[in-house]
Amino acid sequence: MKRHLVMHVYPKSSGMWRRAVRHVRARLSQFTGRRLVSVAVDTSTDRAADVCSEFGGEVEIREVHNDGRQEMVSFPWLMESIMSESGAVFYCHSKGCTHAEGAPSHLWRDAMTAACLDYPQLVEFALARKHIAGAFRSTMQVGLSKASFHFAGTFWWANITALSTRQWDRWDEDFWGAESYPGIVFSPWESACLFFDRGETAHLYQLDFWRSTICPAFRTWRNEFSQRGIRPLAEDCELYHPLFREWIR
Repeated sequence: MKRHLVMHVYPKSSGMWRRAVRHVRARLSQFTGRRLVSVAVDTSTDRAADVCSEFGGEVEIREVHNDGRQEMVSFPWLMESIMSESGAVFYCHSKGCTHAEGAPSHLWRDAMTAACLDYPQLVEFALARKHIAGAFRSTMQVGLSKASFHFAGTFWWANITALSTRQWDRWDEDFWGAESYPGIVFSPWESACLFFDRGETAHLYQLDFWRSTICPAFRTWRNEFSQRGIRPLAEDCELYHPLFREWIR
């Protein structure tokens, strides 16, 4: 199965965006198809060339102007660009790039990246049975969307052939459009959750919930693979936020 990457990066000059890029770059080998990265720039950001360099020049970069629509400034183009391909597409963004050090969003990014990218066999198994898969599946409402479910945090894989049989170019125009998209195109029973089902967004913004619930669940989840001799694509613990490293021990 050919695998394609589509990613939105908002490279705020604080540099927090680099963590998300480094996570993806460490797992880039699985993407055998196109690797499209949209970089939204404004007066508060680093350059698109800086993002390209962080990826080691191994992706296709398109620079766009950040107009306040967040991911939706590039989401339609990313999806349109990939629909003529075959296989599966992975969508993600530079989660945590606007949040301060120690914010839950950084742990959230770590968990989503590992869940979606560390075990390609898991993704292949899921997409052989369902049309779309991701982490932190939730049925909470996103903004004012009528989506029936979403993957909280907006990291997900989709079968391109399955997308092509639907109204794949239908999405909410508001800034939450990329997150609500899975539940606009597919029904909940057509989706698979790779890690932490019923991941309701309100809890995901609470550090105490990460320490007491999500991190222990992640540790158990990863140990299940380890006991079967399945190693993650990226084992460098330095990629993870210090709190995440500590709480998954």
